Amino acid sequence: CLLCMSVFIVACATYYQKNEKLMQAVYKGKLDIAEALLNDPKLEKEKKNILLYYLNKGTVLWMKGKSVESNKYFQLADFYVEDFHNNYAAKAISLLTNPNVEAYNGEGFEQILLHYYATLNYIDLGLPDDALVECKRMQLTLTKITDYYKGKNKYKRDAFAHNLMGIIYDVQKDYNNAFIAYRNAYEIYRDDYHTMLGTKIPLQL
Repeated sequence: CLLCMSVFIVACATYYQKNEKLMQAVYKGKLDIAEALLNDPKLEKEKKNILLYYLNKGTVLWMKGKSVESNKYFQLADFYVEDFHNNYAAKAISLLTNPNVEAYNGEGFEQILLHYYATLNYIDLGLPDDALVECKRMQLTLTKITDYYKGKNKYKRDAFAHNLMGIIYDVQKDYNNAFIAYRNAYEIYRDDYHTMLGTKIPLQL
């Protein structure tokens, strides 16, 4: 166990060392440098971390206001997550040798965040129908995660997703659905966020 743990730590350190320049560029707001670093063709060949590459590139492009290009990479990330098949042989090998053998399929919050960004991109592009689809897929992803954890996770509902959906319906003058989305957001803030986190209900709602 100690051997596996030490190998895992080294593997993680190596990955973050490789991406240190990228992270520093993003933190300092040097987005042109960040994008240039992500244009390195070698990164797309690292299949074990391809999902992180898609997410990083999509996020940097979103930060630069390149909505179409950004969504291309979020769609690739979404496709990867949806079509990912667990490789049990790789899992067995990773337990005995190197945990980094198995391809990275993303944490639950990363799988949800890619829909957040895609929604914002579609809003920027003036495509509210597509934005609504992403909002609904965000909620569907959260439901799948809750089912996976058999309801033991506390993060089961996302107030911001419902609030964002309400805003989109508002833009479309679909006030009935907007009201329902706002009400859902309000109830989640009241029953979940305020109770667990002490988060105040937004006055807008």
